[in-house]
Amino acid sequence: MLPGEGDVGRRQIEALQVTARSVLGALAFHTGGLLIDHAWVRVLGCGHPRCSLSIRSATALLGWAGDEGFPPPGVVVGVDVLGGVFAINGGGIAADGLHHVHYFAPDSLEWEDLGLGHAAWVMAMLDGEVRAKFYADVRWSGWEKECAALADNSGLSIAPPLFTEASGRLSARVAGAYRSRS
Repeated sequence: MLPGEGDVGRRQIEALQVTARSVLGALAFHTGGLLIDHAWVRVLGCGHPRCSLSIRSATALLGWAGDEGFPPPGVVVGVDVLGGVFAINGGGIAADGLHHVHYFAPDSLEWEDLGLGHAAWVMAMLDGEVRAKFYADVRWSGWEKECAALADNSGLSIAPPLFTEASGRLSARVAGAYRSRS
């Protein structure tokens, strides 16, 4: 858990129009974010030097600032090292799954409804067994060491991209790359 800054956090919850008693509000107000699994998953808060994206800044990067007085079409609440994005559907991601967390998957380039509200999604990301199942097809032997060695605020670039037919299973490509380095 990265520490947050009171004034920055206060502005976050005011912009989100949530209470600090909700999970979303507590993360936005009290934390700079959560780095999970050697920063494979980054649950966003109000931002921190080790996780410079905040809920507001990541949401704005997707062009979802929202009109004055109207909620944004989505609120970005997390990212992963592969470029995946987790966002709460405010109606602009999909017609179904309103208020559910959706995942923009780098292997399909589509938003997937996870069927979870924000609090349940945070609990799922904190559960090692759930994370292992969610990422089973894209993790390889030694991913922990590689993620731990990454610079703060960085991710992995996969070639060919995960969404191409040529990509195959990531674990097979990465294992092959390590064998060819030896």
